[in-house]
Amino acid sequence: MISGKTRLSGLIGGNVTESLSPLIHNEIAKELGNDMVYLAFNVCADAADGDYKNLEAAVKGAYALGFAGINVTAPYKVAAMEFADCVEDSAKEIGAINLLKYDDSGFVGYNTDVYGVLGALEYYGVRLEGLSEVVVLGTGGAAKAAGYALSRAGSCVLLRGRDDNIERLKIGGDLFVQATSAAPEELMRIAPPESLKGFKAVFDMNYAKDNLWLDEVKRLGIKAFDGKVMLVKQAIKAYEIIWGQSVPVNLIDRLLKERG
Repeated sequence: MISGKTRLSGLIGGNVTESLSPLIHNEIAKELGNDMVYLAFNVCADAADGDYKNLEAAVKGAYALGFAGINVTAPYKVAAMEFADCVEDSAKEIGAINLLKYDDSGFVGYNTDVYGVLGALEYYGVRLEGLSEVVVLGTGGAAKAAGYALSRAGSCVLLRGRDDNIERLKIGGDLFVQATSAAPEELMRIAPPESLKGFKAVFDMNYAKDNLWLDEVKRLGIKAFDGKVMLVKQAIKAYEIIWGQSVPVNLIDRLLKERG
């Protein structure tokens, strides 16, 4: 039951209408008896000239309204750092945040995507100690988090922009991470499945309902998986940071089973 005491948290991004984050956070809160509501808010991207007025207004407005925390997604994971009053050390190293937690002195920036990346790889049986060569497609906040997580785990990470011709480069390795916001149809051009035959596994950090690109990669016999488990894992970490409540293992397992 929502009342005047109900706390708010949420997600801001360029287009979050299809996000599963509200379902995950609200389900956790219900199970743990936390009087909160998590909502998703589209923030119009106005950064063609490097000016993030709408993002700044959204962050300041959320703080003024007393949001306990807000997750940040594309295209704002890098730009949002500018509007955090303090940024946690590992997030500084990454150069991107996906969470702002309320503090009396201002919003504190965190990056829980790292936990999501490592959690997804573990869930799908991709052993970190077995990864020596990793290619990450993307240059935004998600790519930065993936690169940080994997390089800290000992992998040699090569970052490639979406304008690079993956097919022409004829690259290969232990893992290919798709960290752009490109739709499956666009990925067929950017990174044709046939060009990924040299990889043992492919990880698409997105979780589109109909992922024709990933389906085609699987048909080639390559181990491939999307970002739903990553979403759950990073959401759990974000929830724990915002509310200071540990999410029980049995609830984590259920969330992964339902959405993994």
